[in-house]
Amino acid sequence: MDAYMGSIMLWPIGWAPQNWMFCDGSVLQIQQYSALYSLLGTTFGGNGTTTFALPDLRNAFPMGYAANGPSPALGAKGGAASVALQVANLPAHTHQITPPVSNAVGTTDSPVGGFPAVDSTVVSPATLHAAATKSYAATSVAGQTAATYSSGPAGGGTPVAIEPPYLALGYIICVYGIYPSRP
Repeated sequence: MDAYMGSIMLWPIGWAPQNWMFCDGSVLQIQQYSALYSLLGTTFGGNGTTTFALPDLRNAFPMGYAANGPSPALGAKGGAASVALQVANLPAHTHQITPPVSNAVGTTDSPVGGFPAVDSTVVSPATLHAAATKSYAATSVAGQTAATYSSGPAGGGTPVAIEPPYLALGYIICVYGIYPSRP
């Protein structure tokens, strides 16, 4: 199969054909692959005196590059498979929790009256309101008190996957082939 040296293509087989190698970041000897080194240089790694590296497309999506465009530099790496959203990434907001008016206060065993549960000790709504650490607005209807509570920031910092659906294939690069001439 004649191909231009440095050409990369998708490959659905678990081995690379003759004159091709997987794009797995392998570090090669310049002396053994001098023609390929003259094309790639150290764009993808290596020390530039005795070694250079192939592109590493394992678990990565290639991104188009334009010499005069706003794209990242040739060979730049970026992105992530998941991200942990922080409170700073979310718009400021609160969630109102308004239990119904009741003289009873819930417990961990029996959350009666729609009030937040308290450590298995039944207390009056007034006591609950006085001990509240979150913001609330108390209202009174016929001698019964209800509160509107605001919840604080929540979340456990668990990373959220941001990978699109995928099909795993290999990328191979031509290491021996037709040397491309500049226009």
